[in-house]
Amino acid sequence: MNQRYFKIAYLCASACLTMAACTPSHDDEPPVAPQEPTAPPVTSQFGLERQDVLDYFSNALKGTTDPFDTAEAIAPEDIDKAQAYVWDLWATSVRRAQGEKLPTLSSHYKLDNWDDITTPDAIWKVPEGNMNIFYGSKDTRPADGYPLFLFLHGSSSDAQGDWTACLYWTQTFSDGPSAYFIPKSPQGGTGTRWFQPSKQEKWEQLLRQALVSDKINPNKIYFAGISEGAYGSQMLASFYADYLAGAGPIAGGQLLSDCPPENLANVAFSLQTGELDTNYGRNLLTQKVNDQLNDLQAAHPGYYTHLV
Repeated sequence: MNQRYFKIAYLCASACLTMAACTPSHDDEPPVAPQEPTAPPVTSQFGLERQDVLDYFSNALKGTTDPFDTAEAIAPEDIDKAQAYVWDLWATSVRRAQGEKLPTLSSHYKLDNWDDITTPDAIWKVPEGNMNIFYGSKDTRPADGYPLFLFLHGSSSDAQGDWTACLYWTQTFSDGPSAYFIPKSPQGGTGTRWFQPSKQEKWEQLLRQALVSDKINPNKIYFAGISEGAYGSQMLASFYADYLAGAGPIAGGQLLSDCPPENLANVAFSLQTGELDTNYGRNLLTQKVNDQLNDLQAAHPGYYTHLV
């Protein structure tokens, strides 16, 4: 061994001894627990590929209606679990979808202090312009979520005045705990209509987001309104009966050809109009609704719960 190699080996050995003297022994260190293997993400259940289902729902939310094909049948004993799996994917798709979102439902103000409301909670756009939104709650949220009311205002020339009136009305109702979604029409007068397809897109957007929210009880969603809002809520109750627990038009009465009462079999329906309110034949149309719902209830006991 040449002298140069011996010197390098000596220096390396000395360094190792020095480090050993300065470094605690591994015997003095706490043992490191082995890492638990991470479970791989679930990518398929019940013959349903997760990404395929997400893509299908994403396309459906954009208006594509191609059928979803799967070659594997779901066993009867797996139906409940498969429903939960698919619902979770639907909720994920709704939350990821582009577009306007429900604002946060929080305690930043209560329904008994309207004067503090200086800006809307959200602005949703319709072809006529901006639709300001109030989204607020009363009282403490129940464990199963708030009942939710879509509350629609009337159609005098000043949409701001009608919107504010609805805010005050909801203060007087004895319905807490509850949550309210109160839109302001971009236009007053005849521009205030709540049942056109462009508005229906917004109510479907509201329903989708409310149903996947942990703050709203999906079994307690209601449509209500005053005057023009009564016409709107009566028609929409017939259009969206499969989503609603109830509907409550006030000072309305709509042509039944526009909102067939047959659809209200499972919707608790309250329509209240002054008997001397003859504008647009509201009192006569309200009586006609009552007569037809009475007939339907008599023919189908247990259905068509109503107060008119």
